[in-house]
Amino acid sequence: MNILMNIKHELQHIIEAMHAVTNVDITIVDESLQRIATTVNEEYSLGAKAPIYSAFHKCIMTGEQYFLENPKENPICFDCENVQSCKELVELCIPIKFNGKILGVIGMCAYDEKARQNLLMNRESFMNLESQLVNIISTVISEKKIMKMLEYSSSELMTLINSLNEGIIIINNNYEIINTNNYANEKLNINTSKIPDLWNLLSEKLYNNLISKNFIGEVGPVKLNNTEFVINAYPIMVKDEREGTVLVLSDFNKMKESVIESNRKKDIVTFDDIVGESEALKQARREAIQVADSDASILILGETGTGKEVFARAIHNLSYRKNEVFMAINCGAIPENLIESELFGYEKGSFTGASVTGNPGKFEICKDGTLFLDEIGELPLSMQVKLNRALEEKEILRVGGNNPIKVNPRIISATHCSLASMVENNLFKKDYTTDLM
Repeated sequence: MNILMNIKHELQHIIEAMHAVTNVDITIVDESLQRIATTVNEEYSLGAKAPIYSAFHKCIMTGEQYFLENPKENPICFDCENVQSCKELVELCIPIKFNGKILGVIGMCAYDEKARQNLLMNRESFMNLESQLVNIISTVISEKKIMKMLEYSSSELMTLINSLNEGIIIINNNYEIINTNNYANEKLNINTSKIPDLWNLLSEKLYNNLISKNFIGEVGPVKLNNTEFVINAYPIMVKDEREGTVLVLSDFNKMKESVIESNRKKDIVTFDDIVGESEALKQARREAIQVADSDASILILGETGTGKEVFARAIHNLSYRKNEVFMAINCGAIPENLIESELFGYEKGSFTGASVTGNPGKFEICKDGTLFLDEIGELPLSMQVKLNRALEEKEILRVGGNNPIKVNPRIISATHCSLASMVENNLFKKDYTTDLM
């Protein structure tokens, strides 16, 4: 489709306005002589072509203006295939140019005496219209291109977000929903012809939680319409000004399954993988198998390098939690000031260097799985108290947070130290050793 055809409606408005002022009929043809817009009666219908070798045609070929006082007697029109039946008394042909190319012609024609006199009396003014008309049409073409690009970009963006397996909700600065993707519509039963209020869609409690975070960062997991989601809010910034927010709803169970599958593929360990001939190893294997299917906390004692984590993974993979997350953490390898945030997570801005969105801890990530605390003897006393409380109450608080998070991981601990000696020397809490076994 050519350029003029793309803006035919705009061109029709332009020539109708000009016709109302000048009382002169106007026709626009494209480079193939097809009529794109006209104020002339049905005899010169849209879509019909202007005559070959007419003034219109020669204007396109030469790029020059033609002012014809009596077209039928003008040599310019002698070769026109319509010269004998021509009804035009005066004709002005102005080439339409854009980026150095001739796109078509504007023809101003008089079919009665009044229009003829108007064209003749204002000949110079009409002939000087070329630059103004070119500017107007160039502006219309440019704007049309920009609009088309914006429409394409918008369509491309919607195609992209509709292909995501995550819910997308776009809101403005007044917290009004302005767009949603197919996933969100399906999971939350959103009727796109009647978009609900955000607070009603998310629940008032969740809505207020997001407001308290200024709609930045992560909340969840939260249950919406029988599905657990983790919601991340990302501000839309335009020239350093916030123009809205994108809410990304991720299915928490799928996130968890992804972690589980990743761990499973690289760390599937069963008791068949534990081989050895010593009676001590065989006895340890029998005892581990015996307790694997219970939910009891386990303490594994042994020197460094004897395979304590292998036992922990085998126990997990034989337990009813095998389809949940297994996560190992070396308590002796984490700086003391970061242990709490590593285990329990943190809210945004909790400390220098913290993620702007906050971060879940190991307890939260494997809240229904198995948490392996290696080198538990290296855990500071202050952290033992907090860990003991988390195990007893089955809930945690993120660093810098106020909202309790329910967790219920199975704890498997391991150490090469003598915890009994550490208890005697007040390096390890006695009540915590009870919780470990």
